[in-house]
Amino acid sequence: MGERQAQLIPEAQLIGKGSEVKVRRPRAGESGIWKVVGPVASSEPTDDPAWDVTNAITGRRRIFRSSRLILLRQARKAGA
Repeated sequence: MGERQAQLIPEAQLIGKGSEVKVRRPRAGESGIWKVVGPVASSEPTDDPAWDVTNAITGRRRIFRSSRLILLRQARKAGA
C-alpha cells in the first residue's frame, strides 16, 4: 500500500485551477467529474493540500484533499 501512495504524489502536484478530477472512494453525492476552482487558502498539511471543486453537472461545491482526487484532465494553458 505504501508503494501505491508514493505513485500518487506526482499526480497530486499536477492538479491546479481548471483541472478536471474524479473523487477517489466517492461517498454519497461525490460521484462524477469535478472542476477545480482553486486551492483552499489555509489548507494544512502542505504535503496534501485541499482544493475547492465544483461538480460539472450539478454545480455543487465541495472541498477535497488532493489525496482523494484523481486527475482526469489538466487545466488548459492560458495562451492555448
